[in-house]
Amino acid sequence: MLELGLASEAGSNVWRWLFGAATSRARLLPDGWPAVHAALIHCLTGMSRWAALAFVSSALGFAAGLSSLIALAAGGLLFFAAVLVHEIGHVVAYRALAPRDSPGIMVTRGLRCHLVRKTLAPNANLAVALAGPVAPAIAGSFLIPVATWAPLVFWAWAALALSHAACAALPFGDGETIRDSWRRARGERRRG
Repeated sequence: MLELGLASEAGSNVWRWLFGAATSRARLLPDGWPAVHAALIHCLTGMSRWAALAFVSSALGFAAGLSSLIALAAGGLLFFAAVLVHEIGHVVAYRALAPRDSPGIMVTRGLRCHLVRKTLAPNANLAVALAGPVAPAIAGSFLIPVATWAPLVFWAWAALALSHAACAALPFGDGETIRDSWRRARGERRRG
């Protein structure tokens, strides 16, 4: 039930938060566009322990003059940002294409976030499934002006965006939804 977003694990103490197993948390998203904000806050809260680790590592790297630790922490923060952009892409597309009162549940577990939603018409379902893997590439286009003075950030984001796009080819997750929606849409076109 936790994995499907039908329940959330109870809160935990600080020791478990820092060193214990990641807890699953689920949140029913509101109708309409407030769902984007709610999903963003839910994902940020769910990944907070890992983001805190990246920020602490970055601070330690600056204090100790360890550029490798700073780079590792920055890479971790870029990874978190790419996951957030990916999931927000799904939420934006779902809220744009689904009926206003369609339920959506955002589930987080450590670094993993995903949207549990109802299946839509094949073309709409395909668009929602593609929106996640494509969103980091679209967001990366806003980094083009940064490429001249921070090329490493730009190219790191480009690699993350490419990896998200490549996930669409995997036999599970978004890739499975994309292939299933594609087959259903083609089947409807043949019958129509």
